[in-house]
Amino acid sequence: MQSSGRLLQFTDAVIAARRWQQRRLGAMGSQLTFDLLAVVVRHSLAGKPATLKELTASLPYSEAGIRKNLRQCVKAGWVLVGTIPHDGRVRVIQARPKLLDAWAEYEALFTTALQARRRE
Repeated sequence: MQSSGRLLQFTDAVIAARRWQQRRLGAMGSQLTFDLLAVVVRHSLAGKPATLKELTASLPYSEAGIRKNLRQCVKAGWVLVGTIPHDGRVRVIQARPKLLDAWAEYEALFTTALQARRRE
């Protein structure tokens, strides 16, 4: 079993991460929205925007819930939805700079927490 000190630090990091989600995403800070944005960021950083079909296949939520949250993310300026040039029926979702900047902030939060654990 882990020492209570290490688990306490980990718990503090989880709480800080959740607070970050609520502060940066506001009312959109649901787990569904966070998971959706994580997949979009992953695809965008890999240079291959996610399709709507990939989002619905990779997330454990209803298509209706994903679409609703996606609309909110577009409205909030986190993501951009477009089509691909050779097939206008395929919708692709890309992270906007606002989201990538926020994600870098989130990564820094975790890096700081992990470095604190390693110093023990």
